[in-house]
Amino acid sequence: MKNKKMFLSGLLLLIALSLVPMSTQAKTIESTSSTDSFTQSSSPDSNSSFESSSVGSSSSTPLATISTAEQITANSTGKEKVSPLIKTTTVVKNEPQKNSTTKSVVKKIVASSPVKAKGANFYIQITNKNYTIWSNFSWHKRAVSASYINTLLHVKVVYLHQNGATYYSLYNNQDKWVGYLNADATKKVPIQGLWHATTKYVTVTKPTWTIWNNFNGQSKYKAATLNNRVVKVSGYYKHFNGATYYSLYDNNNKWLGYFNSSGVKEVAPQGYYHSLNKYVKITKNWTVWRNFSWQFKSSANSIAKQTILAKGYYHHFNGATYYSLYNSKGMWLGYINSSATVITVAPKPDKVVLLGVPFINQGNTMLCEGASLLEALHYKGIATKQNLMTFVKSMPVSPNNNPNNGFSGEWRHNVNGTYQGMNPAPVVKWGNKNGGKLVNLTGATVQTLKNEVANQNPVIVWVTYAFEPAEHKHLFWGDAIWNRHVVTMDGYKNGFYHVVDPVFGPSWITAKNFETAYNVSHFAVSVR
Repeated sequence: MKNKKMFLSGLLLLIALSLVPMSTQAKTIESTSSTDSFTQSSSPDSNSSFESSSVGSSSSTPLATISTAEQITANSTGKEKVSPLIKTTTVVKNEPQKNSTTKSVVKKIVASSPVKAKGANFYIQITNKNYTIWSNFSWHKRAVSASYINTLLHVKVVYLHQNGATYYSLYNNQDKWVGYLNADATKKVPIQGLWHATTKYVTVTKPTWTIWNNFNGQSKYKAATLNNRVVKVSGYYKHFNGATYYSLYDNNNKWLGYFNSSGVKEVAPQGYYHSLNKYVKITKNWTVWRNFSWQFKSSANSIAKQTILAKGYYHHFNGATYYSLYNSKGMWLGYINSSATVITVAPKPDKVVLLGVPFINQGNTMLCEGASLLEALHYKGIATKQNLMTFVKSMPVSPNNNPNNGFSGEWRHNVNGTYQGMNPAPVVKWGNKNGGKLVNLTGATVQTLKNEVANQNPVIVWVTYAFEPAEHKHLFWGDAIWNRHVVTMDGYKNGFYHVVDPVFGPSWITAKNFETAYNVSHFAVSVR
């Protein structure tokens, strides 16, 4: 019995001794399995790698881990920092999660790092505005993808997350960190961005800038080569560096290179207007165009005998230069290809005579004869102390409404149906009564009028109101021009007469309009 008790005691001691190392091993396993953190160097994205087909390469670099002590601090807001991943099965908005339901998968996640990373160097454009940009993989929101929609960004690190998604670590063109974004919200693009088709015409404004052969820094030539030319833009790129580059073509569809859009000015196909002011002679019967939609205006032969001034020109995209033509009267003739002309000597300058007769406003009265007469007298230094209201007191008035004897009708205001005015004879009498020396020129030619003005003598001329067509009415004393008006002629030049109108003031009237109105009656009085 004693021996049996000793055997049992020994057996219990052996069992107790065998349990000690098993307890120690269990604690070790428990400690290892409870670990849920990984470390990373303090520099964003440094020395990280992962095996992934998403970047088209593999790496055997040891997997990096992130320490629980690595957090975003006040002085690191502009850099990428990854906070410790916390075990959770929460589904983050826009971020697909893969939740294992088998023990073997759970053990695999626990035993390996939650994020694998690999250095990268490519560019993307955000194409989906409904994603979140993260500050870390604890899902702290940094921005929204809508803020960078269609923006070109630099990818420096690619992360493969345990949730099955790929994340890009993004930087802008100032090398400032933007955040982490799901790759599904992006599209890979070259450094110059995507091609945007367009059609516009430009001229160079920065001739010292470079036209590029490609986006690898290979220059083609200086933009000065294209000075004063209009070139076509067929499309453009919005480069990662922030600039927009136009793809340029000439009028033969020959590619010219890439050029920064800040160095050009958009223009119409004909380019912009250049002043010229040269006289030209027509040498070919080519078309004169109304506009640059090529609407016909006239043939060159129809204007060939005129004195033609090319006031300006356009360098058109089609390679031709077009002159903007005017005749000697200032009338625009149209656009013509400069190859149909030659530059010629300027014609002798027109003789310009202008006396500078003062303007006297007749107001609401019917005293156009009296105001014109007083203007001419004042120019001669006569009756200068009189104004129209004092001057009218000496005006001869017709006793029978015959304007050949004096003023007919009411002079203070218009009276419908009544002829109001006077003809040259009483005007001569009125002017001489106030100290003038007036001569009746009724029936004189326009050349006679010009001769008087050339001799410093203003001429009172009977025309029509605003030089409109005459309105005739027969009265007992003769032909009454119902829209009669009187002005002072005090100058002339080639194709024009200068008048001082008591209603409209001083102005140049075309020879055609003036002579048509004067020739209705040939009434005129010279003030000498």
